[in-house]
Amino acid sequence: MGEVIYSAGRDTPPDVRLVHFNDVYNIGASSREPVGGAARFISLVKHYRDAEEFKDQPGLLVFFSGDAYNPSLESTVTKGKHMPPILNAIGIDAACAGNHDFDYSPENFAHLGKLCNFPWLTANLFLDGRPIGDCQPTTMLTTTDGIKIGVIGLVEEEWIATVNSIPPNVVWRDAATVAKELVPKLREEGAEMVICVSHAREPNDIKLAKELPEGLIDIILGGHDHHYAHEIVNGVTILRSGTDFKNLSYLTARRKVTGKGWDFDVLKRDITSGIKEDPDAAKIVNDQTGALKAKMEKPIGITSVPLDSRFTVVRTKESNVGNFSCDVMRYFYNTDCALMASGTIRGDVIYEPGIIRIKDLLDCFPFQDPCVVIKISGEKILGALENAFCKVPALEGRFPQVSGMRIVYDPDAEPFKRVVSVSMGCAQDPKHYEPLVKDKLYTMATRDYMQRGKEGNEMMADCEVIVNSESGLLLSTLLRQYFLSLKILGSWSAHRGPDAINPEPSAANYPASASSSEDSIAEAFIEHPETQQIGRRPSMLHHSSCTSQRFQRLQARHREKGMLEDEPLSQPDEADGNPTSPVVDEATQKILDNLKRKAGRKWGRLALGRGLKDDTEESSKDELGSRWDNHGLNWCKGIRPMVEGRIRTVKEAST
Repeated sequence: MGEVIYSAGRDTPPDVRLVHFNDVYNIGASSREPVGGAARFISLVKHYRDAEEFKDQPGLLVFFSGDAYNPSLESTVTKGKHMPPILNAIGIDAACAGNHDFDYSPENFAHLGKLCNFPWLTANLFLDGRPIGDCQPTTMLTTTDGIKIGVIGLVEEEWIATVNSIPPNVVWRDAATVAKELVPKLREEGAEMVICVSHAREPNDIKLAKELPEGLIDIILGGHDHHYAHEIVNGVTILRSGTDFKNLSYLTARRKVTGKGWDFDVLKRDITSGIKEDPDAAKIVNDQTGALKAKMEKPIGITSVPLDSRFTVVRTKESNVGNFSCDVMRYFYNTDCALMASGTIRGDVIYEPGIIRIKDLLDCFPFQDPCVVIKISGEKILGALENAFCKVPALEGRFPQVSGMRIVYDPDAEPFKRVVSVSMGCAQDPKHYEPLVKDKLYTMATRDYMQRGKEGNEMMADCEVIVNSESGLLLSTLLRQYFLSLKILGSWSAHRGPDAINPEPSAANYPASASSSEDSIAEAFIEHPETQQIGRRPSMLHHSSCTSQRFQRLQARHREKGMLEDEPLSQPDEADGNPTSPVVDEATQKILDNLKRKAGRKWGRLALGRGLKDDTEESSKDELGSRWDNHGLNWCKGIRPMVEGRIRTVKEAST
């Protein structure tokens, strides 16, 4: 059972037994092997703790290396409060805080920490002179055989900039320096083994091991990366154990025969469907997810092509899911361009052609900072792109996904000198591109945390803000509005755009609501983009009509087939209060009704794919593209997003 990752070749009973895991987000099982899921994961941990074959061996110690409270489907509602019962059921002995554990603020993390039955450790990140989030710097554990084990928590500096809620006065100290200060104290207190639980990229864990005196730390149990890896550097075992309750490491440690130190045997275990769920853990999972399941499973739209959200794709190249989400941002706000860090996309799976559920949207886009609109110079756009490409080929979340840009870059060039060319679109004519002008001002839709200068985007921090974070909508909300464009309730909620920036006489007929209601409709995806204004409803021109009864029958048929949810999901923190209904005169209402009917009829026909060839054939793409172009339904591209050459390497551009 399991895969032997490393063995010292010794068959004597172990002196210490450990389990390690890191970066767990989704407590439910997935549909693909290894299916994971907290209930099966806990079942396997209990096996190593209580099984008859281990009764004469030392008791099990469990270590966790951070990232549990976000991002996940449940955390969008609970702000991480659903996780302490799960983590407590695992029986963790010590954990290192991860970057996503602070997504809802250090105060929220500290509150959740009080609900946990184990210490959270961070020794080198400080806020107001204390370890952030009321963490402890170190802890001392004792095995059932009386062996003392010192544990220290260390984090890297790089991920601090990715956390929107961490204040600017946070202080990070060099990990090796802090370890040299604190670990000798653990040794003086009798620690025979010292474990570092870390939340850092693998290269930083390797760097830490190289900078430490040999024998200071015995093993680094790492997190932040989502792959499985093992190596020995400078006598220090370095391990990271996969992700998302799909993997764990079981370690047995024996004192070295000669000299000080430990031999660590490492067994990798995948959490497959063959592992039975622990009944008590399954109940906890169901208690945490039951209230959400029904609404989360409701269909909200259709995709005709696979949507690829894998980290290995979105963090290295242009992706169709990145194009789609950036197009949504750009068209909704009617900006010249949209720029999004690929770390926004969290699905890490391929969503197969077919129904898209609310669960899929929130799994893929769980973050709580809204989309904003800024005015930004071409020179700063160039700086933002250089920052986005500076870590290539590392799988960093700063890699860009864009709309309204055509970029060529050289991944082999020196960092911050990699962008070769940039062509920019414009709000008035989205199909027209021209070379970027450094001293020209462009409108850009982006995420609030990027505008605040996070993750190396300091150049955005002083840009003029057109739609701020208080007025902006979450990306998940924009996407749900896009897919809910068939569900017309007659209650419209639009962004209050800046009247003085792009005044539109027709917009005066459609008063904006102060609410960010789930029921609001993303009209910006129905009209031609050239008729839209930032934060405003498009002008209502050139709409055909059909009977109201026909439109209602179409809706009814789609609802029967499961294409439409009965009620949209309401989500805390995205809206306060109820949507307000605008006062609309009779003539305007007729125009709106005609728009609804036309959009519903054409969307229904195209989305259902009637008469289309196989999705995998290039001819199918051509057929759909031609039909959409003829109808002028630019927003329909969201149903079949493509990789279009928006981001290319020099090599790709030359072929």
